[in-house]
Amino acid sequence: MVGNTAPNISRFSDEQLATELARLNVPLLAYSIQDYVQVPLTPEELIDGLAGSSEARVRMALIPLFLARPTLAPQATTVAATQTGESRTTLVCYYTAAMLLQRQLSKQLTLLNLPTTPLPDHFSQELALPSGGNPDALLQSLARRQAELTGRALNWYGTYHHAAESFLRQVELASA
Repeated sequence: MVGNTAPNISRFSDEQLATELARLNVPLLAYSIQDYVQVPLTPEELIDGLAGSSEARVRMALIPLFLARPTLAPQATTVAATQTGESRTTLVCYYTAAMLLQRQLSKQLTLLNLPTTPLPDHFSQELALPSGGNPDALLQSLARRQAELTGRALNWYGTYHHAAESFLRQVELASA
């Protein structure tokens, strides 16, 4: 179950995670990408590292990752099964946000030649969210639920949209 407990700390640096995202063509994080050859992270390591980062903008990269690579959906459940605390809450909520944003932004994703393989609904039941309905209304419900689970009354809904919009802008610029 998700909940607010002590945060997990990623064993990978934010630069390593950004390098791996860049290797996967997920242009989002503005870090100085290392010039050295890095052994690629496994999808599980990347997902776990992003969820466990101490930096909000790095954790937020989970949303673009799942939008760009919906084939990583099985690894999200694998990693979530091994996590606890804040990292798990982050992963479960951001994966669910990506799933809902994918439905909401399907036309833009198609226009940018991004994969549109539907992300399966792995966590709505656990989050006590309806499994169907209007994606925007569900994103608002998810935002309220994430605020409850984290104990932080942040604009989670805006965070979800900011992550997706920043990613789509970067993809658009890269394809121009």
